[in-house]
Amino acid sequence: MINFSVSGEWQLSVLLCSVGTSIDPILKAIDKNKPVKCYLVYGRWKGELRPGTKTPEEIATEVQVRYPEIVEKREIADPDDVEVCIRVFTEVFLEILGKFPDAKIIIDFTGGTKAMSSALFYASNIVPIRNRVYEYITGERGENGRVIPGTEKPISRRYIDYQLLRDAIILFNNREFLWAAKLFNEVTSNLEMKEPFLLKLLENISLWLGHWDNFNYDEAKNYAERIKRDIHKVLSVISIRSLRKLEDEFSSLRALFVSSYNCVKFLRDMIEKKNLPEIQKEFGEALIIDLLQKIDIRLERNQYDVAVILAYRVLETAVQLELIKHGVSPWKTNWETIDEEVRNEFLARAGLSNPPENITLRSGLALLAIIDKEFSEKLKSVEKELNHIIYQRNYSPIAHGWINIKKDNAEKARKFAIRFIKETLNINYTPERYKIPKLKITDIIRALIPED
Repeated sequence: MINFSVSGEWQLSVLLCSVGTSIDPILKAIDKNKPVKCYLVYGRWKGELRPGTKTPEEIATEVQVRYPEIVEKREIADPDDVEVCIRVFTEVFLEILGKFPDAKIIIDFTGGTKAMSSALFYASNIVPIRNRVYEYITGERGENGRVIPGTEKPISRRYIDYQLLRDAIILFNNREFLWAAKLFNEVTSNLEMKEPFLLKLLENISLWLGHWDNFNYDEAKNYAERIKRDIHKVLSVISIRSLRKLEDEFSSLRALFVSSYNCVKFLRDMIEKKNLPEIQKEFGEALIIDLLQKIDIRLERNQYDVAVILAYRVLETAVQLELIKHGVSPWKTNWETIDEEVRNEFLARAGLSNPPENITLRSGLALLAIIDKEFSEKLKSVEKELNHIIYQRNYSPIAHGWINIKKDNAEKARKFAIRFIKETLNINYTPERYKIPKLKITDIIRALIPED
């Protein structure tokens, strides 16, 4: 027997019931869920029985006789000992995971002792079964406290894996965005919600930031557009102030990203089509800030060598943008468009007989020193630090050498990159303004609790 899921795909279902002294809830659960396998876990009966009442073992046997192809029984020797119950339920879950790894697991704890119910819930959390639903049957109760026959109704709730959610948030706050997105997706895939909601929004934010952080700007743009579409719809209905504040914070970061993306697009066109577009000042500044943000992330991850490489790229990008303002393309440079006197002075300073095809950081600085005297004067105040970054970058293991980058050298490179863009381009980078906000697990869990 196979269930047809909400998403339209065929899906196996496995039913696990804790057995008490009533057969009706089990029969209703089997009829409703039509499982491919049904595990009935009962406790060994101790003491007397009311007249006309069957033991849990007898009930499990009767159900097995009715459905011999799908029912398997498991006994708990002491159903009032929670440790014993946990061991049995854990073994059952591990068997299900091994035999039916992709099935939906329906966990029905209508019957059984209190120890069995708590052990069932606990065991379902320590075995990594993601796609599971909790069910129980209730109804109107008579004077004896038992459900009145004919009033039964099933209650079903899909499970939010809070441990997995916690891990996703930790990864996000540690700036491992793509891994965080993967876990957010695992949490949301079990819920089958069609409308945009908080966890799906966090998954898309993680994918946007993850692709942006990996310089995959086109893919990041796709997710940035989804966030623009959904963020107000999702967060405006949440009463928790810190979560509603995320709308402004992420919207501001998204606007900055759009500007840096536009700059990247212009630069790509310049490389591929050899044209020389006019780049808006705000786009260039956004790209510089974009790189500085990535440096801060690498420092948080203790990736000091990459942080230094990115600090070097900040300097190089700043120089490239300045050259473009002067009508010089840093890539496949057309030296014929550059004044002959300037070209000859550049070759003499660089000790070259022929001009280079592409302009690097050092050659760019040399050329700017000739064509922009004001920029050249500004460079004198930062020349020592500039050489420090170039040395650290050139001799790092991911460039040309094998000298490990220490934390203090990476932090110095970052500080200098910030000072460089302030001195030469008049760009003030304040990390607090552009910092990616961290998520609070307590606020997110509160937002997920259904309101009355």
